[in-house]
Amino acid sequence: MAVCRSSRFRGILKQRRRQSNRLVAGAPYRLQGIAVDDLQSVVAAISQSFTPRELELVQFRGRMFVRAQDGATGRQRLASIGAAATGGLFSRFPYDEVMGAARRAIPSASVTDSRWIDEYDAYYYDRSGTRPLPVLRAKYDDAEETWLYIVSIAVRSRGRRND
Repeated sequence: MAVCRSSRFRGILKQRRRQSNRLVAGAPYRLQGIAVDDLQSVVAAISQSFTPRELELVQFRGRMFVRAQDGATGRQRLASIGAAATGGLFSRFPYDEVMGAARRAIPSASVTDSRWIDEYDAYYYDRSGTRPLPVLRAKYDDAEETWLYIVSIAVRSRGRRND
């Protein structure tokens, strides 16, 4: 979600967010080559921990993953498609990989500050408590002073403009 104080920047922010999402994903989003058997083995592997209520396909660094969420507790797990049967379940992507994605998200700028946000704060908040946590907040040295929030469990970028 792009947050800005002036509507004249909305189109620019949407275009930059789409570009950043593509760079974080690491390749064009693709579903080719994913078989029903692959998804069934991911669900079977996750079902050993909990019964998933929600599944989401996530692409990160050119690879496809499934994010599963338990409806009762909100617990989430990720599994690489094709690696779930070998115990490839994890709760979030490694810090260094998420930080690398933040650096690639805006190639024309450098990350000047970053930190993990584990609780809502004055800039990243949600009255209903449904926005994902934790997120990596990355600040850039571009002319727009861009902030990106990268959700580590689903690796989506959310932009914010500082006016």
